[in-house]
Amino acid sequence: MKRVFITAVITVALALLCYAANPPKREFRGAWLHTVFQDQYKRQSTEANKKYISNQLDLLKKAGINAVFFQVRPQSDAFYKSQYEPWSIYLTDGGKAPDPYWDPLQYIIEEAHARGMELHAWLNPYRVTASKKQTVPTGHIYHKHPERFVKYDGKVYFDPGNPENRSYIEKIVTDIVTRYDVDGVHFDDYFSPIRLKAYNFPMINPMPVSAKGKSVMTGGAIMSTS
Repeated sequence: MKRVFITAVITVALALLCYAANPPKREFRGAWLHTVFQDQYKRQSTEANKKYISNQLDLLKKAGINAVFFQVRPQSDAFYKSQYEPWSIYLTDGGKAPDPYWDPLQYIIEEAHARGMELHAWLNPYRVTASKKQTVPTGHIYHKHPERFVKYDGKVYFDPGNPENRSYIEKIVTDIVTRYDVDGVHFDDYFSPIRLKAYNFPMINPMPVSAKGKSVMTGGAIMSTS
């Protein structure tokens, strides 16, 4: 009986030691690294960009962050190697691959995991251009299927009411999660256009919405719920 008791005590002690050495993650402490409007990626060399990302992760790790949301698709373009969409305009010009070549998503995944941090892919699902001055890159699906997009206030958006677009965005996500060791996928910054008095955009197949004072785009239309 005494031997059984001693064995049990030793087992509990070892379990407590393991718990102290590897405490469970009790909080999800995330930070967002955006790439939209970040021109430094185009100005800096590949090595400088890698160093920049590594330094950012070091600072976040020191601050207690354990998960990073990296914006990999800021304007239906890619901060990773994609067979469907061009390289991001915030990384290179004209949709060309980086030279010297590197894959930002793959790099930040490896660097985050090496620090014991999660890396989540952050996608903007509908935005194509973010200002009136921007143009859609050559090779973008917009040029092949312009009927699947809407223009409003000089900007271009995927029409989320189009089933083909929903399938297309699903394909983008599937491509990422099957080729990259991401710990999650996040949609944010939908940027559906708000209703502006200067632009007459008739409703088509409006959907009932309960929220008040909001404007949403659905079925190829802008609808106001105010």
